[in-house]
Parts: sequence; C-alpha cells; structure tokens
Amino acid sequence: MQDELLRLSSDGASVNQLIRNASTLDVVPLLLALMIGSALAFAVSWHYLRFASTLSNRAEFIRVFPLILLTVLLIISVVKSSLALSLGLVGALSVVRFRTPIKEPEELAYLFLVIAVGIGLGAGQLIGTVMATSYILLVVAILRRKKALRSERGLFLSIVSRGLKERPGNVLAEFELVVVRHASRCELRRYDENDEEVEALFYIDIDSSTQLASIIKDLRAKFAGTELSFLDQKNISGF
Repeated sequence: MQDELLRLSSDGASVNQLIRNASTLDVVPLLLALMIGSALAFAVSWHYLRFASTLSNRAEFIRVFPLILLTVLLIISVVKSSLALSLGLVGALSVVRFRTPIKEPEELAYLFLVIAVGIGLGAGQLIGTVMATSYILLVVAILRRKKALRSERGLFLSIVSRGLKERPGNVLAEFELVVVRHASRCELRRYDENDEEVEALFYIDIDSSTQLASIIKDLRAKFAGTELSFLDQKNISGF
C-alpha cells in the first residue's frame, strides 16, 4: 500500500486521490471483519443463553454484545494505523465512566470475551480470532455440560437414627461405609449428635434408582428405626 501511495505521489496524483485509494483498500477488510464480528456476536449471545448460569436479565444483557463487539472493532480498525489517534483514544476514554453494576462474574467474563473478539477482528487477526473464540466457547460448553450431568445425579441424603448413642464403634463411619458401597460419590456435609439421636447429611452421586434402593435397604437393615430423606439439589444452592 505504501509503495502504491509513493508511486501515485511521484506521478503527481492529488492528495484526494491518495486518500480515495487508501480508503478503497481498507473498506473491504473492514466490511469482512464487521460481518464476521456480527456472526461471532450472535454466537456468543446464543452461548450465553444456553450455558450461562445467570438467572436475571439474560435476554436484555445479550443485546449489548453486538454493540460492544462491533464498536470495539471499529475503534481498533481506525486507530491501529495511527499513533496519534491511539493516544487521542486514550485521552478520550479516560473521561468515560461505566455506572452499570455487574452483579455476576460470569457476565463480566462474557463482556471481556466480546471485547477481545472486537480487538482481534479490528487488528486484522480474522482467522485467529474465529478459531480462538470457537475454542473458548467449546471448552465452556463442555465444562457446563459436565457440571449439568453431575448435578442431575446429585442428591442430599439425610440419615436420622435414634438409640445409637451407646452403639459400639463409630456410627458416622458405619453410615459412610454403607453409602459408599452403592454411591459413586459420598461427601459428609453435616453431622449432629445428641442424647436422643444421631443425624448425618451426605451429598451423594448415583447413576440409577437401583443404587438408591440398595442404600435404603442396607441402611434400614443395619440401623433399625432409621429415618431417611433424599433431596434433589439441582435447584438448591448454598451447600
């Protein structure tokens, strides 16, 4: 491009012609980057709706993704070839204040992602940006899917037994021994003991209802008068 400008200048071309030729050369890459950016913005928006755990304002929040991405793309495209414009941009952005609170870290992560995509496309790294964005979204989707499958199998098991105060041995260890025999995962979350009863709360993973039935059968056979409660934790947080 510089060689072409020098050649035109040496031939006596006018400044307007130089600007016109330079603009023509830059329009096509810019339009291509804008189209790719629009597609990636909608991809990130769909990914956020499908896999994000945030519950509030999801539909409203994704509306800013295309605006932020394409705006950043335009800014980087304009200033990347001029040091003066870059310095001017720093001064201009120093007076900008964002007052909207970000309630979830996940929202901030997606905002950083769309900003990074805009910077990459604006810098002309089209292929690298598309590949990196696709990889990030794929990894997050896989992790979210594994977490969802794991949560679907998770239960809270509450065991309440009376008259075990004088029972020889470790009652808690006996509870756990029975549960781990059938569950793929067993974690103690709470244990209470008084003069009348013993109560234990376990978080367990099971693969089928057969395992659940086996846990109930073995616990009742070994600890007479035991009360059992199972609670689906999928929609419960804080444990």
